[in-house]
Amino acid sequence: MVGLLASTATPGSVTSVAVAFRNLHLHVAEGVVMEVRHIEGAMLSTRSGRPPVFDDQNSFTLRIDSGEIAMTPASLARLLNDHVFSYEGSPLRNLELSIEDGHLKQKGTLRKGLPVPFTIIADLSTTPDGRIKVHPI
Repeated sequence: MVGLLASTATPGSVTSVAVAFRNLHLHVAEGVVMEVRHIEGAMLSTRSGRPPVFDDQNSFTLRIDSGEIAMTPASLARLLNDHVFSYEGSPLRNLELSIEDGHLKQKGTLRKGLPVPFTIIADLSTTPDGRIKVHPI
């Protein structure tokens, strides 16, 4: 569900529109789905004097004020393998992720001269600046 809430300017000079998204599945890439449980924010126009157009992704940027998103371990593994660590010389390969006893379990291969298989169990949290922190236990 998408809700356009209100503009922040008078008609004809709209440069941002408040938005709320609920219960969306965004297909980020092949095999990678991000579940948007809820997001509140604004669509900010990228074109001076023109309103953002929802059907034209180049006409706006999305400012997120608050929200909650989720991703399955399979989607996260696909994102990491196919996009984040898919460059030449990447130190990580063949990542598999799962949730076990409330912790993130990550298996893969670390390349430090020779390939070294690894398994790590960690807790996830966020930092005050919005980054994801992976803390091995």
